[in-house]
Amino acid sequence: MFFFKERKKRKQIIKKQEQDQKQQNQNQQQQDFLSTDLNKNLQKLQNIYQNCMDVVFRPFQIGGKTKAALIYIDGLADIEEIDAGVLTPLMKENNAKENTDQFIHVNHILEQKLTVSKVKRVQTITECIEQISGGNPVLLIDQQSEGFALGLAHWEKRSIEEPVGESVIRGPREGFTDNVLVSEGTAKSVLELVPPIEQSSSEVLRELSESQLLLRVTVKDVLQMLSGDAGAAALPMVKIKPPEEGKKELQPIAFIQRTAIFKKDKMIGDIDDQLTRGVLWLRNEIKEANITIKPKGEKGNITATLIRAHTGLIPKYEKGKWKMIVKATAEDDIILNGTKLDLLNPKYTKMIEKELAKETNKRIRNTLKKVQKEMKADIFGFADTFHRKYPREWNRVKDRWEEIFPDVEVVVKTKVYVRRPGIDTAPQGLPEQEVKK
Repeated sequence: MFFFKERKKRKQIIKKQEQDQKQQNQNQQQQDFLSTDLNKNLQKLQNIYQNCMDVVFRPFQIGGKTKAALIYIDGLADIEEIDAGVLTPLMKENNAKENTDQFIHVNHILEQKLTVSKVKRVQTITECIEQISGGNPVLLIDQQSEGFALGLAHWEKRSIEEPVGESVIRGPREGFTDNVLVSEGTAKSVLELVPPIEQSSSEVLRELSESQLLLRVTVKDVLQMLSGDAGAAALPMVKIKPPEEGKKELQPIAFIQRTAIFKKDKMIGDIDDQLTRGVLWLRNEIKEANITIKPKGEKGNITATLIRAHTGLIPKYEKGKWKMIVKATAEDDIILNGTKLDLLNPKYTKMIEKELAKETNKRIRNTLKKVQKEMKADIFGFADTFHRKYPREWNRVKDRWEEIFPDVEVVVKTKVYVRRPGIDTAPQGLPEQEVKK
């Protein structure tokens, strides 16, 4: 009897949760629909695009009476066609009478005034964003609960060219070695910046990409990641630092600070530089790193720099459970000793190695918590590793990997060796009698 009561109670709870979720989805959909108030629609879109300098909001009046606005991304839309085929005929429209039926008025505009071949009606903010991001300007008119996406996308393109450095290689030589980066706006907004030292911002970003401090991703890498078993990718993300006081508007600095995470063809979020270093550890791509620790019982810090590192992935499949063992090994050099410890003493060296391994382990686990558990994006190559080791078992679950990946048990084992304790093993400026030997 108790069992049936509990079962009934569980069903009621589940039903209540489903109703709440349904109501929440309905509320979100209602908020997403375009309003008949042009100002409200523009306010929503301006809040979404507040950090995008390339999104243009062009208010105007149809026939000098009806308020309207055109929203597009500079560099993705055909400006000449916008001026000639949209703004000019609408601003000269002479049938925009106050007493004219709005439905007839709009149809008159679409059928007789606009010289655009493709026009699509949009009814939600989400549809507006999709069209704007695709390069199609969106026309919003006051007192209209729908907008119009105009097929005026104009993308800059170039063909695949042969790399200059590979001209001596026989056979097909198309190059996919260009660096790929992600920015909040368009490429134009980044490339037109004037850096204070280099000749162009593209040169600054190229040097940052090849500095090995964060991710370096080429076109080839992107194609391999998105076509791989996991269908996920990680790309370096460009941020624009505002210009210093007294500098011109086009003199901010573009730098790589974060990493954008993609699943299939959609960006699902981004992570900061510290979590990105954890990604580099897991992908065996870490080349340069400094780690600062505070030994137990000491007031000062010790900083070590990476000499070399290697990370190995060991997949395990037992009784229907997927498990990944991550073995990360590093060799470090001590570059700063702010403690009273004499690092020539093997006892202290071993202690420092354990603390460095612990800190490295922490960085990797923080990355796994964010990317694996929260974002559920396999950008570490786990899927490919399992596929190679267990092809038969993998084929049974490959279509459900997105559900399985967050629950994969990951065991992280880190080992650090201090190869060089530094030029000055004892702290500088400290009396010899105070040094712990």
